[in-house]
Amino acid sequence: MPDYTPPSPDPVLLFLGSDYGANLEAAEYMTRQIWPRVREAMPSARLIIAGISRGMLGNDIEGAKGVEVPGFVENLDLLYAGSRVVVTPILVGGGTRFKIIEAGAYGRPVVSTTVGMEGIDLVPGPEIVVRDDPEEFASACVELLGDAPLCERIGLAAREKIAARYDRGAVIEEIRQMITSAL
Repeated sequence: MPDYTPPSPDPVLLFLGSDYGANLEAAEYMTRQIWPRVREAMPSARLIIAGISRGMLGNDIEGAKGVEVPGFVENLDLLYAGSRVVVTPILVGGGTRFKIIEAGAYGRPVVSTTVGMEGIDLVPGPEIVVRDDPEEFASACVELLGDAPLCERIGLAAREKIAARYDRGAVIEEIRQMITSAL
């Protein structure tokens, strides 16, 4: 588990992904359907799309105000320290969304789609915000960007759950119990 630092006081959304198709689609959905609504409600907000090469994103990213695309980032601690909310607007795909586990480990609240949080056992509401409609997704982002205590409350609840379930010690204990049961 990384050391905890409170969410940034700055209104910064973070989307972490790779050049994988589902992440590219999510980044496009975020910048076309959700981001303009966030920016309209909160002109000072910024969106960082990290881990995805700028060249893999459409040309319309170039003109999107408040959007930064740093590509691969070496220091995740600094990236999370500079963000307030993590977004996972995933529309398709399978598997576990490790980006949500990581965001929770850093104590950042997450706004996700239902598909985006598949495989993660966080409770919608107190531990993660789930919205499938772009307008509702944007509203949830704006609410969290403007409410530091709510950000911290949801982020810490997620961190507690992630630590209990995915921290190295918890995983080792679960494996131990499975082996003991099998014997």
